Amino acid sequence: MGLIMDSFIAECLDSILQENNLDHQDVFILPSRRAGTFLRKLLRQKWQGTGFVPQIKSVEEFVQELSGLQASSQMELLCQLYVSYTAVLGEDADDFLAYSHWAPTLLQDFLEIDRHLVNAKELYTHLASIQELDHWSLDGGKTPMIKGYLKFWDSLFAIYSHFSQSLEGNLKSHQGQMYRLAHAHLNEYMAQEPYRFWLLGFNAFNTAESEIVQSILEQGRGTIFWDNDVSFVEDEVHDAGFFMRQHFKQWSYFKQHRPRGLSRLFGSEKDIDVIGLPKQLSQAKYIGQLVADLAEGNPSLGHTALVLAKENQLPAILQSLPENVPFNITMGYALEQFPLTDLFLALFDFYIERNDNGSWYHKSITSLLSHAYAHLIWPGASEFLEELKKGNTAFVEINDITSRAWSPNIWLRETPSPVAFIGLCVACIQRLSDTLESGSLAFAYTGRFKLLLEALEQNLNDYPFIRDLRSLRALFLEEVSKESMDFYGDAFGNLQIMGMLESRNLDFETVIITHLNEGTLPSGKSNNSFIPFDLKRAFALPTYKEKDAVYTYHFYRLLLRAKKIVLLYNTEPDPLLGGEPSRWISQLLAYPIPHHRVTHSTAAPGLGDLKVPEPWQMAKDETLLKRLKEVAERGFSPSSLGNYIRNPKDFYKRTILGIRDREAIDETLAANTFGTIVHDSLEVLYTPFIGQELQKSELESLLDKVADLVKAQFKKTHGTGAIQGKNRIALFIMTDYVKAFIKHDMRELEQAPTFLVGLEKPMEVRLDIPGLDFPVRLRGKLDRIDSRLGITRIIDYKTGKVNPNELEIVDWETLTTDYKYSKAFQLLCYGYMAKAKAMAVEGPIQAFIYSFKNQASGLMPFAKKDAPRAKTKDSLLSDNIIGTYEKELFRLIFEICDANTPFIEKEVN
Repeated sequence: MGLIMDSFIAECLDSILQENNLDHQDVFILPSRRAGTFLRKLLRQKWQGTGFVPQIKSVEEFVQELSGLQASSQMELLCQLYVSYTAVLGEDADDFLAYSHWAPTLLQDFLEIDRHLVNAKELYTHLASIQELDHWSLDGGKTPMIKGYLKFWDSLFAIYSHFSQSLEGNLKSHQGQMYRLAHAHLNEYMAQEPYRFWLLGFNAFNTAESEIVQSILEQGRGTIFWDNDVSFVEDEVHDAGFFMRQHFKQWSYFKQHRPRGLSRLFGSEKDIDVIGLPKQLSQAKYIGQLVADLAEGNPSLGHTALVLAKENQLPAILQSLPENVPFNITMGYALEQFPLTDLFLALFDFYIERNDNGSWYHKSITSLLSHAYAHLIWPGASEFLEELKKGNTAFVEINDITSRAWSPNIWLRETPSPVAFIGLCVACIQRLSDTLESGSLAFAYTGRFKLLLEALEQNLNDYPFIRDLRSLRALFLEEVSKESMDFYGDAFGNLQIMGMLESRNLDFETVIITHLNEGTLPSGKSNNSFIPFDLKRAFALPTYKEKDAVYTYHFYRLLLRAKKIVLLYNTEPDPLLGGEPSRWISQLLAYPIPHHRVTHSTAAPGLGDLKVPEPWQMAKDETLLKRLKEVAERGFSPSSLGNYIRNPKDFYKRTILGIRDREAIDETLAANTFGTIVHDSLEVLYTPFIGQELQKSELESLLDKVADLVKAQFKKTHGTGAIQGKNRIALFIMTDYVKAFIKHDMRELEQAPTFLVGLEKPMEVRLDIPGLDFPVRLRGKLDRIDSRLGITRIIDYKTGKVNPNELEIVDWETLTTDYKYSKAFQLLCYGYMAKAKAMAVEGPIQAFIYSFKNQASGLMPFAKKDAPRAKTKDSLLSDNIIGTYEKELFRLIFEICDANTPFIEKEVN
C-alpha cells in the first residue's frame, strides 16, 4: 500500500480503536478526500466491529453539509458578480472584457472575507477611506477619473451585498459563503445530529473552521489529533508550528486538554540529499534515473511519493519515468496545460485578429492550421499552408478560400457570435474525438473540454452581456486555468505523483520534492488582493506570512516519517524574479540535526570528453565528382563561386545538393526579393531604349510611371495580397531607389551622352581549364551594358550597401580567399565574360557597381592598385588584368573540381 505502516492516520486509528467502539454515529473529518481514501482502507483492515461503518468526510464536504448549499463554478460566480457590479455602478461599470481582468481578484477577496467571518461593511468602509486618503489634493478638487476611481471603492460593499444576496436567492454559493452559513448553522446541526467527531491532521484554519472546530471540542462531541512534531511547536520562530502554537495558546479547550497526535519523529534517522540541477528538464531526467535506481527489486515503489512543486513539470516527468515502474497521479492537471487549449486560443485569435476588411493575416492562419490537431480536424490543412508559402500570401482574402469545403467550416464571412463560436469549437471536438483512439488520454480530455464548452454555452444563455469573442476568450481562459482533469490509478500500490497540498496527512518512506526554489516553494510575497497588508492584519485576514507558514508546515510534515528524502532545486534562477534555493533547504543545511545525514551537491547532464570539433569536410567520392561535372557543364555563376569563397560548406549545400532555405511566407520582403523587384522595374523602364542613345527628356517622363510600375512588380514577385505594414515602407523605398537611379542617369547625360547596349543580358563562356578533363562553363546575367565617352561599361546593381574600397584590390590572391572582395570578383567575372564574347562595341571596358544604399558614391568601378594607399588606380579591364584574373579564376574552379581537394568548412564572421 502507499502509506507506511506507522503513518499518522494509522497511529490515530489505532489509538481511537483502543479507547472506543466505533459505529455509524462516528464521523471522521480530514483535510482532504485523498486522506479519507487511505483512512477508509485502514479502517477495513483494523476495525473488528459489526454494523454500519463510521462516516469519513473531508472538511469541505462537512462544511457543504452544514451550509445546505451547492457550490457554483468559477464561471458562474464571475458572471453573477458582473451582474451585481453593473447593478451597483450602472453606466460607470466597465464592459465585461475590462472587468474580467480584475474580477477574479475581487471574487477571491469576497471568499476570504466570508471564510474568516469578517464584517464586510466595516472592512470596505475602511478601504474606501484609505483610497480617499491616498488621493487627496491641495487643490481640493478631483478630476472625473479620480472621482470614478473612488466611486468604485465606495461601491465595493454594495457589490458584495448584492452579490451575496443574489447567490442565496438562486440557491447558489461560493466557498466563502458556505463557510459563513456553516458557522451560522452549526448549533442547530449539533442539536439535531448525535454524531461524535474525530478530526485528524489539521493545521491552519480559517476563522469559520476554527470556531466550528472549537465548538465541537468544547461541547465534548469531538477529539482532534494534530499531525506535527513537538520540536516545531515548541520552537517559537519555526513556521511549521506557527498555527498550532496559536491554537494551543488561544483556544480555551487546550487550557484543560493536552494536544493529541504530536510526535517526536523529525529527529529520527534520515538520509537527505539536496541536489541542484539546471532547469526543469534536467530535474525530470534526474528523477527518471533516480526512480529507476529505487525500483531495482521493487518496481511498485508503493512507499514513494514524488511531489511536484510546478504542475507543468508533469509531462516531462512522465516522459522520463522508466516503463516498468507503475505510477498514480493524484494531482489534477489544469486544462490550460492541454493542447486543446492552445487550439481554441488560436481559433479565438483567428477571428479576433482578422482585419477590418475581412482578410486574415497569414500568422493567424498558420498558428491555427499548424497545430498538432489541425490535420485531424481539417484534412488538407498542411497543403493549404504550403499553398500560402508558395504564393507568398501575407494576407488571405475570404474570396480566395470559400471553395474549401472544410467541416467544421472556419472560413466565415462574418465573425461568429459567442454562441456560434462555441458551436464551432464543439464541432471541432467532435471531429477530433472521431479520429482518436477511444482509450487514449487525448480522447479523455476531449470529453472534458466538451463539458466545459457546454457550461460556457449555458452561461452565455443565462448572462447575455457576453457579446463578443474577446470577452468570451477572457472567460474561457479563466475557466481553463481553474478547472483541472483528474487522473485515475492505484492509490495504494504504485509510485505516487502529487502536488504539495495532495500530500496532506499522507506519509511515505521515500519522498522526492522538485523545484524547491524561492518564489515556488514557498511562493513568497505575492498579494493577489485589493485589500492592503495592514488592513488584512487588522481584520485577521491571511497574508503572505500565513501562506508561507501553511506550505512550511506541509513541507516539514512530509519529512517527519520519511527515511530517504531527495530535494531538488533549480540552479539557474530567473534573472528578473530571483529564485535562489528555498529557505527550507538553507534551514536544513544551516541547522543540522544529529541523526540527519544531509548531503548537498549539484548535478548536470554528462558531457563526456569535450573535444574541439574538427572543421566539417567532405571528401570527393565518385558520386560527388559526377555531380560536380554536371554542375560545371551547366555552368558556375559568379554568385555560386562567391559562396565557395565565403564557405565551401555553403557551396556544397546550395550548389551541389540544391538545398535552399526553408520556404516561408516572406511577409517583410527578404533582401533577395527586394533586389529582384528593383532589377525588374529598371528592366521594364529601360527596355524601350536598348540600342539607343538615352535622352534626358525621355528619362524624365519615366519618373511619373515609377510608383505604379514598382507596385505591379511587387505584386508579381511577392504576392497579390494587400501591401501593408513594413512592406508598404519597403514599397516606398524601392520606388525612391528606382527614381534615384533614373536621376543619376539624367545627371550623367548633362556631362556626356550614354548609349544603352543591353539589359539583363545573359552571358555564357566555355572554359578550358588545365587538369580538368570535362567541360566547364561560366554563366551569368549582366544587369546593364552601356557605352559612354568611348568606354563600354558593365554595371551591376546592388540593393545592399557596397563601399568603393571593397572593389579595389592590391593582391590578386585576396579575390579568391577574402570574401570582402567578393563584389570585385563578380565584377571581373562579368568583365571576363564580356571580353570572351567579343562584344561588338569597340574600345576599353570598365565594370561598375551601383549601390542603392550608397547612392552618394555613384558608379563605383573595379580598380587594381599596387599598394594599399596608392593613389594611382587601374580601372580599365585591360588584357593584362583579364589575363591575370583568368589565372585566379581557373585556380579556383580547379580547386572546386579537384578530386584530391575536399570541401572544408571555413569560420564565417
